[in-house]
Amino acid sequence: MDANRSSDRRTARRRLLGALGTGLAAAVAGCAGGDGDASPSSDRETELVSGTLRVPPGGHGSRGFSLPGERWLTVGASLSDRSVDVKRDGPAVDVFVVRPDAAARYRRGEQFEYLRGVSMPDVVNGEVSAAVGAGEYELLVDNTGRGAGEPDGSGVDAVVDVEVVASTDRGDGGGLRPGDPTG
Repeated sequence: MDANRSSDRRTARRRLLGALGTGLAAAVAGCAGGDGDASPSSDRETELVSGTLRVPPGGHGSRGFSLPGERWLTVGASLSDRSVDVKRDGPAVDVFVVRPDAAARYRRGEQFEYLRGVSMPDVVNGEVSAAVGAGEYELLVDNTGRGAGEPDGSGVDAVVDVEVVASTDRGDGGGLRPGDPTG
């Protein structure tokens, strides 16, 4: 009986070592594979903002983010149909990428500048891309009459899915350089 137990233990040990060896070989192959020229997209792209903002009529929502150096920034926004109040296809909202000082002016009701190329006045569903320099930024979703998009008077919140992704390269080559801020 001891001989059978010993044999069972050796068999179990061999199976465990075999499984570990197979897993280690797969991990090494995954790390060492490829032609060396292509870097994984996770090395090139970083998600800075992702989520849903519920913005009441006459209000705004925001998310801050920072860039360590010049990056190709892609900003996406779409009105969501996840509102429990009503399915929304509009009215449009304004999505602005601004510096912190411009965000402060916006909150005080003053004129403010936003970055062209990565801002979308009067948007229901859209995506824009442009090169943006290093620094601190804020994504503002405006559901007031201050911008091009305005609340429709229904009193229903705008439910907006937003995403900001920074990349070290242009990807598909689309988009614009932002140029000077505009107000």
